Amino acid sequence: MPSWLGKLFATGRKPSQEQALQNNAETSATPQSLSSIAVSQGDSQLAAGQLAEAEQSYRQAISAYPENAKALYKLGFTLKELGRTNEAIQVLTKAAICDPSVADIWFISSECLRATDALQCPQCITHLQRCLRIDPTFEAAYSSLVGLFLSQQRFDEAAAVLSAAIGHFPDSLEFNFLLGNIRFEQRHFAEAIVRFKAVVVIQPENDHAYGNLAQALEKFGNLHDAAKTIRHACTLNPDAAEWPMNEGFIAQSDERFDDAIASLQRAIALRPNYPEAHANLGSVYQKKRQFNLAESSYREALRINPASAELHFNLGSVLFDQLQYDAAIEAYRTALKLNPSHDRALLNLASAYVTLRQFPDALANIDTVIANRPDHADAHWNKAVLLLLLGDFQNGWREYEYRWKTTTIQEQWQFTRPQWSGREDIQGKTIFLYAEQGIGDTIQFVRFVDAVKQKGANIVLQVQPPLLRLLGSLKSIDRILSLNDVPGDLSFDYQCPIMSLPFALGTQLQTVPAKVPYIEAPKDRIAHWREKLPSSSTPRVGFVWAGNPTHKNDHNRSMSLQTLTPLLGIAGPNFFSLQKEVPKADRDLFDTLHSLRDLSPNLTDFAETAAIISHLDLVITVDTSVAHMAGALGIPVWIMLPENPDYRWLLDRSDSPWYPSARLFRQSAAGNWGKVIEAIGANLRDFPARGLQSGQLS
Repeated sequence: MPSWLGKLFATGRKPSQEQALQNNAETSATPQSLSSIAVSQGDSQLAAGQLAEAEQSYRQAISAYPENAKALYKLGFTLKELGRTNEAIQVLTKAAICDPSVADIWFISSECLRATDALQCPQCITHLQRCLRIDPTFEAAYSSLVGLFLSQQRFDEAAAVLSAAIGHFPDSLEFNFLLGNIRFEQRHFAEAIVRFKAVVVIQPENDHAYGNLAQALEKFGNLHDAAKTIRHACTLNPDAAEWPMNEGFIAQSDERFDDAIASLQRAIALRPNYPEAHANLGSVYQKKRQFNLAESSYREALRINPASAELHFNLGSVLFDQLQYDAAIEAYRTALKLNPSHDRALLNLASAYVTLRQFPDALANIDTVIANRPDHADAHWNKAVLLLLLGDFQNGWREYEYRWKTTTIQEQWQFTRPQWSGREDIQGKTIFLYAEQGIGDTIQFVRFVDAVKQKGANIVLQVQPPLLRLLGSLKSIDRILSLNDVPGDLSFDYQCPIMSLPFALGTQLQTVPAKVPYIEAPKDRIAHWREKLPSSSTPRVGFVWAGNPTHKNDHNRSMSLQTLTPLLGIAGPNFFSLQKEVPKADRDLFDTLHSLRDLSPNLTDFAETAAIISHLDLVITVDTSVAHMAGALGIPVWIMLPENPDYRWLLDRSDSPWYPSARLFRQSAAGNWGKVIEAIGANLRDFPARGLQSGQLS
């Protein structure tokens, strides 16, 4: 008997037939009383599972008194249980006419309608809502209404019903758990946490509640509490593989990779054929750059679940990391066969085609994603980067505006003032220009500020703190601010991120402002370093061999110090390290290279770095902010680039439209710095000094 069936019986005990006859003898034989006796008899039969007998009793009750709503809706329920739902609906319709204030009528009607035709769902919902208006404590009605909303993916309405239900049934495990799951899927993690916490109070031994709570805490960013909570789930049910698997995932989010590996291996020990655990283990190894182990884990996951498009995608990504581009392409193609709408596989496939210089194929894949989802920001971003790499600045800068909606760029600030598009007259107006992305980007794009100034604007420029002293001397700006400082008196008419200026100004490949120097080091710091650096009649050469280790492409654009050492053996030049932080793997070797003077303690900000570079004859660097600094200062700079460079360096050319003093040395094959070092060495031996000896620089 359903839990709500007790609501059908008005009394706590079910009268027997003998009692009904006795009541009949003691009651005047009115139609209503006879009908009531028959209803009581039907109730007893229904409770005993005697459906056919109950049907006859309820029909007798209706025959005695046709307007007996109770007899009608109980007959309707009995007919429903007998599988005669169409008859039940007819009877229940009559019951609702007789007494529309009975909640059970509307509930049973909704159940019958739902059983007969899925298209009746709107009417089912209406009936259930009416039921709950009559009786807000009708628990089963809440469950049914939530189920209907969920079946139609009307999650907000389902959540609203559950919230109302919890108001009446705060200790309901079902309602709290379900609302927590809905809010989790909607990414309303704070509310999901509240609901799952309620569940663990209601049922402290429920390991699933702790598991779900841990996942919500992880998504909310509370990794400490997430780790503690998932450990409790593991304690409650040590044989459940999903909890150490989730523990590993949380540790991975917290970048505790060794802990993550230990947890995931424990999950696999509990359930060897656990594809998700193998896949997560592969992800951890991939983040640790242990690509062989990552590949093995992904392949084991695929052995268990070969039909998973996501696993083939993961395999493709780690093959790409290992420079196995053809194999990566095959993996991505397999993922797309299994799931043709896998956008990330299409975009990664495009990246692999770019690496192999198959640019039409790359654009075709990106355009497929955009055709399917015109608002797909990551696809537009990928297209922008590719077009800019190919030198199509007109279309590339337009697509570049999608960057703010991507998953890789920080969220754009929200302003009440409009963004300057380049079309508005800014004569006499104040425009707020602000830095974004990396310091090298700011140095490269700050060149456009002068063009904005020439349009008659007052310029407020906001930059990263290490650039304040250097860029504060720019003649084209009226006020400079730190990204960490937003003063209360800041007022402006328009705003624009500096990397949107090329689009606003209509910059083409041939019109890049390339007059250098466009930045200058402070004169007092230039004078200081004139005295500090030793006089020399041979070239002073600065080196940077590694960039920011957190950069997603650092493994391609940086090299080891060992790779650079053939250059340091060239007789003649004085060598200086401009490496602000020497990588840990290079420290031992670095300490033995007495020919390479360490300037890192003096690189306190970029004004100081610029002053030092101003006294050098040449800077040799990988793709870092120092490359932009030297180029912006007009100092000769040789930039060592991977086979697949950042878009700003374009393709197949040794010069740069951005920096006239730059010379580009490119890998001929991915990961092969040897030929680059050889080419630089051959040129370095003949490189002349500028004669910037002590006391000669004004």
